[in-house]
Amino acid sequence: MRQEDDRGDPQDTGKAQEPEGSAEKAGSKKDKYQKAQAKAERAGEKLGKAREKLDKVEAKRAAQKPPGLAKKAVRGARTEAWFYLHNKIHEVEHENVGVEGAHKSELTAEAGTRKLTRYAKRRWREHPARKVAKWERKDIKARANVDFQKMAAEHPELASNPLSRIQQKWKLKRRYSKEAKAAAKQSAKAAKKAAAASGNVTRRAAQFVTRHPVAVLVLVLLLLVCYLLSAVSSIFPTLGSGLANAVSGTSYASEDADLLGVDEDYTALENELAQTVANIESTHPGYDEYRYSVDEIGHNPYELASYLSAKYHVYFREQVQDELREIFEAQYELTLTEEIEIRYRTETSTDPETGETTTEEVPYEYYILNVTLTNKTLPAVILPRLDEQQREIYTVMQQLKGNKPYL
Repeated sequence: MRQEDDRGDPQDTGKAQEPEGSAEKAGSKKDKYQKAQAKAERAGEKLGKAREKLDKVEAKRAAQKPPGLAKKAVRGARTEAWFYLHNKIHEVEHENVGVEGAHKSELTAEAGTRKLTRYAKRRWREHPARKVAKWERKDIKARANVDFQKMAAEHPELASNPLSRIQQKWKLKRRYSKEAKAAAKQSAKAAKKAAAASGNVTRRAAQFVTRHPVAVLVLVLLLLVCYLLSAVSSIFPTLGSGLANAVSGTSYASEDADLLGVDEDYTALENELAQTVANIESTHPGYDEYRYSVDEIGHNPYELASYLSAKYHVYFREQVQDELREIFEAQYELTLTEEIEIRYRTETSTDPETGETTTEEVPYEYYILNVTLTNKTLPAVILPRLDEQQREIYTVMQQLKGNKPYL
């Protein structure tokens, strides 16, 4: 009796220590859930404020009146004065190289200032809308993280590996609740069947041992073989589940209509750029020569779809229009540069009194417009816009073509 009591003490001590570790784990999971919930609440508040600000800005813009006749007249007079001044300078600038250089520098500086001003105004106008889009993405991500932390606390196997975590976070809004309920029902049924089967086997084994003691060794060998077969068969559902998760995590989750529509919108921007280059001579007339250095216009549709899927997972055509415009402006750069060369032509004149003919080389200005279109390529533009995890997803999707090669 003393030996049994002595053995019982360490077991009791071990049992008493187990709740402390489990309590620490439960506390850690609870802290993660609380942090995720606080982050989601903060993102929701920021999104609400951004939407209120956007509504105010849009209402203010709608209330603005178009410029009146007086303001239009002032603008027209200012433009006419600018053209008159520069035309006068252009008439006499060829007499002095310094004046000509200063004038060209002034025109270049004014053009750059106008572009910078238009760009700054456009960015200022679009800032509220971009802020709303930014907090919408953060709010969706934060709410998905809250749901994931809650589910991970109930099912720790969801956080087993990075691919599983990514895949589960993406599918939380769609099918997780339904699949979890179905999985719970299936596991309960499987547990009941396993318990019944093990009870029958144990009872029959006991009866067999009492009746046939000599055949115990054969029964043990049969049980070992059955155990090995069951262990091997259990591997296949795990492999199938992992394969399904991998296929789901590397596939385009957006609808085919959105994938094709976004690519059509980007192609339309490229077609518009190509038309602009083709019409340079009609939109910029008056030059003696046009010199073109134009890169090829085009993109890989799967690179664009893989980038948007890695960044947003599920996206809609109207949701990513601003993103498309930013990528397009970063990929293509069209530059027009004016160049003036001094050339000479031979002119012959005859003296009416003496009839003597003279030939001389007369200088004249030869105007050239250099048209340069640079294509930085789509991967060079989109990869810096992704973080490390998104780049890994992009690489896999690009290799597998999102499991939609028929597109």
